[in-house]
Amino acid sequence: MRDLEYLKSMSVLLAEDDEVIAKSVHNVLSVFVKEIFIAENGKEALAIYQTQKPDIIILDIQMPYLSGIEVAQEIRKSDTKTPLFITTAFNDTSHLHKAIPLMLVEYLIKPLSFEQIQNTLLKCVSYIQKQGLLLIKITNDIAYNKITGELSIYEKQSVSLPKNEKKLLDILLEHKNQLVSKEYLEREIFDLKCGESSLKNLVYRLKKRFPSEFIHNEKELGYKAILDV
Repeated sequence: MRDLEYLKSMSVLLAEDDEVIAKSVHNVLSVFVKEIFIAENGKEALAIYQTQKPDIIILDIQMPYLSGIEVAQEIRKSDTKTPLFITTAFNDTSHLHKAIPLMLVEYLIKPLSFEQIQNTLLKCVSYIQKQGLLLIKITNDIAYNKITGELSIYEKQSVSLPKNEKKLLDILLEHKNQLVSKEYLEREIFDLKCGESSLKNLVYRLKKRFPSEFIHNEKELGYKAILDV
């Protein structure tokens, strides 16, 4: 199934303060997804979301500092597309009413079964596709799959971007039409462990894959992706 293949390239944020439950759900998630970020409380979950930008978010409804509902509310202030689902041990309609405006993919009652988690993850993939988050149109002839890192070029074979080229393109697209500083790119892509020419060479290789006007260089400052399609 193609959706299961997409999951293999995705990351999940799991916020759960019960260590036993977190370990159990983590074990199931590891069968399906590439990377799992664990948060033990609401504040940590929000911090991980802001720094890691996971593809899917799972929030326990009752956690220290911030509840799952409060974390979801904060995320939805600026992000209406990342799929969220909330888990709870309480079959309480008052919680459900609070969750309705948050555009959840699912609201699940614990304990969670393997089948429940699998089905909900597949719903998340479908949701991502419907939100237009899977394929990004770069030009009329080039589309980018942000999950698999593939470039689809009209009448040509698809190309899978190397890891660092994918990282660079993801950052530029996340900040499309905005200047991204050299320092930020070096930190995010190379963790500052790079020579002076590393970023320049990486940008050069990526630019060769697109029309010349797509990636714009602001001398000594940084780069931006010009996207108006």
